[in-house]
Amino acid sequence: MAVTMGQLTAQILTDTNRDSTALDPNTQPMLPLYPAAIQRAILTAIKYMESRYYWMFRKMALITIPSGLNVTELPADLINIDYVQYNWNGQIYSPKNKFIPVSFQDLQNLFYSTGQVGQPTRWAIWTNLFYVYPYVRSGNNTLSFGANPIGTTASSSVITVTFAPNSESNFFIGQAITVSGINTTIGGLTPAELNVSATVLTVTSTTFTYDCGTTASGTTTGGGLGVAISAENFGQDFQIWYYNKDLVYPVVDGSIANTGTSIWFNDTTVDLVRMMAMQRFYYDTLQAPDIGDQYMQQVENFQRNLDMKNNNRQTNNFLSW
Repeated sequence: MAVTMGQLTAQILTDTNRDSTALDPNTQPMLPLYPAAIQRAILTAIKYMESRYYWMFRKMALITIPSGLNVTELPADLINIDYVQYNWNGQIYSPKNKFIPVSFQDLQNLFYSTGQVGQPTRWAIWTNLFYVYPYVRSGNNTLSFGANPIGTTASSSVITVTFAPNSESNFFIGQAITVSGINTTIGGLTPAELNVSATVLTVTSTTFTYDCGTTASGTTTGGGLGVAISAENFGQDFQIWYYNKDLVYPVVDGSIANTGTSIWFNDTTVDLVRMMAMQRFYYDTLQAPDIGDQYMQQVENFQRNLDMKNNNRQTNNFLSW
């Protein structure tokens, strides 16, 4: 069961056999000497342990880079990105498939050499920002197609559009489109019935569908060479998995009634926090490094145990990608 800052403070007071009432004359107003010192040690322990990544602190979030930009903010509780991917024409792109992490400096150098717009191929993080190269398209995107890209199906109003994938052709479900340039009847549907504004229903790597609102009488393809589709662009979504930290650390008030919480105060890691806090308490406050070293050995034992569990889970996660 998760504990509070006050409960953990009370346990360490008991473990170290310290008085909870003595006041610290160096604080104004004076705080209880040992409880306040223990709480400072707990905060130090949390910040120290944030450099190690465990499965219980792994989260997923969806971030969006708006049209015409190449950057967006990362979640405020992010420590480090574990994995990132995005959907382009029904295909998933990730570090394993043509979406490569690079240094921020290398990403910037690409922009100095070209102002390319299109499908993201590189990404980097800088401070709390997520950057991609090239720029995400802005505004509506008008695309041209090859010969006879329009397909009809008898007794259906759903139209299939075939396209050649390229850096500009990213369609997604729910995207607003406007069809134009069809000047012949296809499958019994007139140009006026096919050249409509609609939304994308389904997407594959080479096709998308929309509902024209009128049922076709035959299954065929057509449209000639003049078909054009204006596709609305809102930006590009990216799915990230990352390791998180506390958004706000518990405060130090010297009270065992302190209700502050931390993601580290869970059943799996609270004893690791306790041992690390006691190590810092003996070092920093009690000036007893020999005893502090004994607790550091316990910290290392807890960390090895968590690392072993974490490695097992990481192997399973890797095999499941």
